[in-house]
Amino acid sequence: MVYWGVRDLSTEGVDKWNPEHLGKVIMDEKFDLSSVEAQKAVLKFCKDLRQQDFVLTAESVECWLEDFLSDGQPITDDFDQKLF
Repeated sequence: MVYWGVRDLSTEGVDKWNPEHLGKVIMDEKFDLSSVEAQKAVLKFCKDLRQQDFVLTAESVECWLEDFLSDGQPITDDFDQKLF
């Protein structure tokens, strides 16, 4: 699993052998996806990830940004207004 916008994953108090204990997500307050460059980087990462040998099927990679961008193109203006 790949998380965008996560600074760290706290596993304090979890049992690494228990699959229900994935840890606690700590959000990265500095994560900013509003720039075209950042959006392109995420889209490229998702595309590249689908082509890796360790990925069973391309359909198993879900990229929320792709779902959000109806035309597949990065948002160039008013990112926050379109996001919320």
